[in-house]
Amino acid sequence: MAQSYSKFTYDDVNALGIRIIRRPLFNGEVIDLAPSAWLKQSLEFNLRRPMGTEKAKSELIITPILNEMVIRNDEQITFFSGYNFDVDKKQGLKGHVDFMLSHEAQLPYIEAPTFCIVEAKNDNLDNGIPQCIAEMYAAQLFNQQRGKQQEVIFGTVTSGLAWQFMKLTGKEVILDADIYYLNQLSHLIGILQIIIDTR
Repeated sequence: MAQSYSKFTYDDVNALGIRIIRRPLFNGEVIDLAPSAWLKQSLEFNLRRPMGTEKAKSELIITPILNEMVIRNDEQITFFSGYNFDVDKKQGLKGHVDFMLSHEAQLPYIEAPTFCIVEAKNDNLDNGIPQCIAEMYAAQLFNQQRGKQQEVIFGTVTSGLAWQFMKLTGKEVILDADIYYLNQLSHLIGILQIIIDTR
């Protein structure tokens, strides 16, 4: 069994009893939402900066998009970056998460997580999928332990430029057959809003 989220493999996911199904996830229900002038200006500026590392991409692309979602939702959500999220050490569900979103408003700690975001290492989305599923499953257990009613946990693996989404219900993960790109920004914001609206 993996020793932390970042070490998870597909075999480790199978060992948790989680089944993965690949198919379109949003089925045409996404309503495109235009980015704010602030976000467009930020990304236009940031995309001209050097981005040779995952850290740079997370700071220059992912974080501004998440800040946009916080602003759009009247600061009723909180996102965490690099947070230590130890849930079940025996199952390897421990370690730092790249990003995690909670429906609780601006708390300094994770409460009721609903969305896990994993930065793709070397821009390889597929390699980040087991890690993201492990974090989603940990979020599900975390909520259950605290009596939170959150049947669905979403996740995404992203390089900043490319995004692949997934949804965990019970022990079944739907892995979106579609990959979305930063040049589809209005569509990405629409997807993120669906995720935030799902409780």
